[in-house]
Amino acid sequence: MAKRTSTKAKVEDREQEPPQAEQLPPASSPPRPQEETTWAALAHASNLLNLVTGMGGLAAAGVIWLSKKDESQQVAFHALQSFVFQAVQFLVILLVVGGTWVPGFLCSFVTLGFGAIVAVPLMFVTAALGFAIMIAGLAYSLYGAYQVSNGQPFRYVWVADWIDKRSFGQRPGVSAP
Repeated sequence: MAKRTSTKAKVEDREQEPPQAEQLPPASSPPRPQEETTWAALAHASNLLNLVTGMGGLAAAGVIWLSKKDESQQVAFHALQSFVFQAVQFLVILLVVGGTWVPGFLCSFVTLGFGAIVAVPLMFVTAALGFAIMIAGLAYSLYGAYQVSNGQPFRYVWVADWIDKRSFGQRPGVSAP
């Protein structure tokens, strides 16, 4: 009978022990290649947010760059490329549309509305041009997301070289000489 009591005590001790938690990797573990690819593609695809929010894609690319720049040079490079491309795209649209609309309104105001005969059609044309620039930039960014998600290199024309010269000094994955 003493044997049964000691067996019961052992069973009760096992039941009182907390269950072993799953072993999770440390929070600072380096990202896996597939995870890097996903983050890099998301940075490019963040341009989609600009259709709804105006500048949400720019903010998303910036947040990805800030949060991943110390973990992965590849993700940081693609996020910074996307951020700079979207910022330039936004400024171009602002200059094209704003550069026409502000003088158009002033012309209409100064001429007591007669300038609107010329200004309003021109303003509609530049608004359409701004929208076309936004759609073209979106298509280019989505192409970049597609390329990166398939493991292919992608570099925005002019933007990538500018970033290489000022930020990294080398291409991702290539060691310095």
